[in-house]
Amino acid sequence: MTALLLIGGGHAHVTALRWLKQNPQSHLTITLLTPDSRSVYSGMVPGFVAGHFAREEVEIDLAGLCRDTGTVLIEEAASHLDVDSQFVTTGSGRQIPYDLASIDVGIVSQPPTASNYPDSIAVKPMAGFLDHWEAISGATGAKDIAIIGAGLGGVELALSVQHALKSTSGAQAKTVSLIERNKTILPHAASSLQQHLRKRLVQAGISILESAEPASWQDNVLHLTDSHSIKADHVFWVAGAAPYDWLSSSELQAEEAFPLVHASLQSVSHPNVFIAGDTARFEDKYISRAGVYAVRQGPILMRNLAARAKGDPLETYSPQKDYMKLVSLGSKDAVAEKWGVTLSLPGLWTLKRKIDQAFVRG
Repeated sequence: MTALLLIGGGHAHVTALRWLKQNPQSHLTITLLTPDSRSVYSGMVPGFVAGHFAREEVEIDLAGLCRDTGTVLIEEAASHLDVDSQFVTTGSGRQIPYDLASIDVGIVSQPPTASNYPDSIAVKPMAGFLDHWEAISGATGAKDIAIIGAGLGGVELALSVQHALKSTSGAQAKTVSLIERNKTILPHAASSLQQHLRKRLVQAGISILESAEPASWQDNVLHLTDSHSIKADHVFWVAGAAPYDWLSSSELQAEEAFPLVHASLQSVSHPNVFIAGDTARFEDKYISRAGVYAVRQGPILMRNLAARAKGDPLETYSPQKDYMKLVSLGSKDAVAEKWGVTLSLPGLWTLKRKIDQAFVRG
């Protein structure tokens, strides 16, 4: 028997376990190490923030998946990875050995100089962000919120936050500011989507600050590098991506601290370690950090882990060139984009809700 340790409850491990449920692998003994028995589905976070979904509706039942697949669940976080001796140390000091390991823990969004923003809130990992949002949205009084990073995630979050504040705060003064270091919001998006979402942000009353970066945050005032200052009771970090410290300090071959993988999702330096989702960096291609890629990696990941245990050939993961983006607009409305064409049609939010709920339920 080969001891397989799954580290993290990300989207790739969710779909890997779902594949395993239909395709048992009797030669593997599997353990899932993750801090929580439920995993936040990123696609429904904007809807949760806007107030359309309850917390339990946006979380995947990892404990149930483990029961269904005979996987041992350990509810702890990894704190150290020893790839030479092949064990993981948890926060409590427990050491878990493995023959094969798979890592799908996501990333951390964080300010480049954390000491300047000690009370800012990282949007990733998302479970921690949802905890913070529940506390913030439940408090009384006006709230001025600054969101750093205006990619798709930042734009969706800004629209959702603004919708939630308008719904709960009545006529109380409040602002949502969206700050982007590039010359324009959504720097990597299709121009049609960029234009549409800019219009929606303006209509929602969200302040857009481009070619701007935060310099410091003191006394509820966020100071920018261009000498601007804005009110900010809370600062949410969407921009920036870093691996967890325990992963960046491991001996896995990496680029900019992210472990490098072959197209098989196998570490280029340690063949008994596989990495998937936002945590991985491919040696020969760039893949944007989007949940759709992690979701589709899962079955291939599990098949390759099973094959590695048997000494069989591994499959190649080939990411799609583009995918349908269904973007939440705060209210129960959405816009779709693919191949540079953006559509705004009745029923898109309902379609997105059904797709997302189907994934969460499995």
